[in-house]
Amino acid sequence: MSGDIHKELVRLREDLSACLTETLPTREFEAALVLGTAWLGVLEARILETNNLEERRKLIHEFGSKRNTVCKCIELLRKKRGKGHTPSDEKLRCVLP
Repeated sequence: MSGDIHKELVRLREDLSACLTETLPTREFEAALVLGTAWLGVLEARILETNNLEERRKLIHEFGSKRNTVCKCIELLRKKRGKGHTPSDEKLRCVLP
């Protein structure tokens, strides 16, 4: 993890936004990703706010762990899209006999 947490969070939000426009995940999965990203924003604010070094280390570790989880979910969505599981194909199969 780089030293600038804010830049990482901005990059992650941009990746998430691009991924959500490319793919159409289920509502629950999309909501979980958005809430996870929002929680990363809360962690960032708490990291910048605290003066306790032990608490800061703990929060940075939690931020890294949650960030990795969101990144893996984004990669999973992109892999699923790459395998031809696009929602438009699924919709066509449902409409056409």
